Amino acid sequence: MRNTYIGFNTTRKPFDNYLFRQAFSLAINREALVKIKGKGDVANHTWIPPSLSSLFDYETLKKYQAYNPELARAKLAMAGFPDGKGFPELEFLIPSREDSKLLAESLQSMWAKELNVKIKIIAMEWKVFLSTLESNPPDLFRLNWGADYPDPDTFMQLFTSKNAINYGKFSNLEYDRLVQLAAATSDTKQRRLLYTQAEKLLT
Repeated sequence: MRNTYIGFNTTRKPFDNYLFRQAFSLAINREALVKIKGKGDVANHTWIPPSLSSLFDYETLKKYQAYNPELARAKLAMAGFPDGKGFPELEFLIPSREDSKLLAESLQSMWAKELNVKIKIIAMEWKVFLSTLESNPPDLFRLNWGADYPDPDTFMQLFTSKNAINYGKFSNLEYDRLVQLAAATSDTKQRRLLYTQAEKLLT
């Protein structure tokens, strides 16, 4: 199991405001992206992969990241930028690979079309890319995460506040609490509830 994700730097504007994060996510047509990539990828509307849906409520959670450009524009307007007017140009950091470039350019086009915002793509050699994420994370970045073991925990731990490779610095104490509780219980029903609540906070 492996996810590709777009990280937001939550420590500085504009993505310190969850409305911007929601707007950018809702403006992504994931089904179109996997067709553009053309490598047998599957559109994923949750952070925890659907293959682990017995351990979280996939049907409830997928709606939070479903393609909804009208709602995306409404979120952007709520945050103070109706029709993207006055929105600053953002930097989108990617590794120097053709698949990363294709994905980034597709997202750049979607965000321009649906939100009327400008995104500057910056490609870096892998080691420089990682060093930059560690020292000075950009507004947006593209990364993959592969499961160490087939359980939601390996995905959810990534975004806990003290995780060293949580490069976007997402921090929510309730999220941390829920993830740790889920990791400590063997009750399947309880874990399902906890992971569903935690992912709702994340996405």
